[in-house]
Amino acid sequence: MSFSIQDQPRQDYLAPFLVYSCAELAKGLISAQRHAYALMLLSTAIECEIINAEILNLFAECIRLREEDNISVENSRLVGSDMQPYEPENLRQY
Repeated sequence: MSFSIQDQPRQDYLAPFLVYSCAELAKGLISAQRHAYALMLLSTAIECEIINAEILNLFAECIRLREEDNISVENSRLVGSDMQPYEPENLRQY
C-alpha cells in the first residue's frame, strides 16, 4: 500500500510562527468590531485547509455580522434620503 501526499496529514507551515491561533485572533477581531478582517483571516485559514468546527462557526458568524452591517447601512441610507444634499458651493469662505 503506497501513500500519496493527499493521504498524509497536512503540515501547517505557519503553526510554529503563530503566537495566537487563527480562531483566537478572529475572536479578538470580532469583539473589536473588525468583522472584515476576521472574515479575511478565516477565509485564508479555510483556503489553507486549516479547518475545524470553531473556525467554521466563526466564519459563519462573520458572514452573519457582515450581512447585518450591510442591512444597517442600507437602512441608514433610506432614513437619510430626505436630507438635503451636500453642496460645497454653499460653504462659507474664510
